[in-house]
Amino acid sequence: MIFGHIAQPNPCRLPAAIEKALDFLRATDFNALEPGVVEIDGKNIYTQII
Repeated sequence: MIFGHIAQPNPCRLPAAIEKALDFLRATDFNALEPGVVEIDGKNIYTQII
């Protein structure tokens, strides 16, 4: 388990896929997104907006 806050730097190294997902969460204005699939790293990493 990883404990912390998304706005704070993480002192431990996370897998690259997790880092990409966290970067997306930090940088995205979710109010501006339309419902549907949003690709973060092609079909490898994506999210579903509902």
